[in-house]
Amino acid sequence: MSEQLLKAIIQLFAIVAKEGSVTYNERQTIKEFLERQLNRSGVAKFMELFDQLVLEKESQRIQIENTDDETVDFVEDWAKIIQITKQLNKEITKQQKVVLILKMVELITADKIISERESNLLYYISKALKLKKETVKSITDFVDFTNNNPVVSGDLLSIDDGSLELPDGIERMVATGLPGGLVVLHVPSVEIYFIKYLGKSTVYLNGVPLKNNKGVVFSTGSTIRAYRTEPIYYSDVVGKFLIDKEQQKIVFKAENVFYNFPDGALGLRDVSVFEESGKMISIMGGSGSGKSTLLNVLNGNLVPSKGAITIN
Repeated sequence: MSEQLLKAIIQLFAIVAKEGSVTYNERQTIKEFLERQLNRSGVAKFMELFDQLVLEKESQRIQIENTDDETVDFVEDWAKIIQITKQLNKEITKQQKVVLILKMVELITADKIISERESNLLYYISKALKLKKETVKSITDFVDFTNNNPVVSGDLLSIDDGSLELPDGIERMVATGLPGGLVVLHVPSVEIYFIKYLGKSTVYLNGVPLKNNKGVVFSTGSTIRAYRTEPIYYSDVVGKFLIDKEQQKIVFKAENVFYNFPDGALGLRDVSVFEESGKMISIMGGSGSGKSTLLNVLNGNLVPSKGAITIN
């Protein structure tokens, strides 16, 4: 992400945070976002910019006759929001917008108090970024979700050892021995997943410890690991969402498949595959081992010499 874009995003964060004094948790939320984008010196530079923007002097306020300070502040903020989001709409993807709103919700809720101003700013910023209100609601539910407050949402999945008491309507994936618990958010409008850890032990996402109650992108191929817990793979989590929402399960079956090339050479020997929908499957092998041939036979581009391939 370019320096110009990060500056625009920091300006948005400063508008949201500029209510009373900025708390330690609010600053940490900004810092953690920057740490995923920049090196240490870059983080320090943009944190300094954030502090400067938050502490802009009251003397810089515009003057509007017969208008109170609160209304003037809102007019100023809205003008800045329009300008900043216009730039962001041209230069960042929908997925990046969703990440931005997630961090903004974490910023707003960092001090456990959501003011009317903050709620209004979130609404107007997300609207200016052209995000659906259902998407923002799902993100807010995800941020609010804790072990003591399991929010019911069709876009959330709880991963725990099975002992957590969950109300009806919350999907669960059992991971034996998992300390604490995890919650996953699926944003179907942009096809992105987020995950956060709710416990106090050490749980790793792709080898990096997850911070408590902080949402991060759960990207394709990711793996979650914890002591005395079987690895949790991206495909298993995504499959849970897909299986729960499908009306009919798809079963793909290849039985005792052989394939001979036109010159008579054997390409496949007695291959069998059985998989259900919602799974991510990897086919691995050395060069010339038959991966492409197998895929071409399985997808119907090549007709097997022997055996059967069926769906349902």
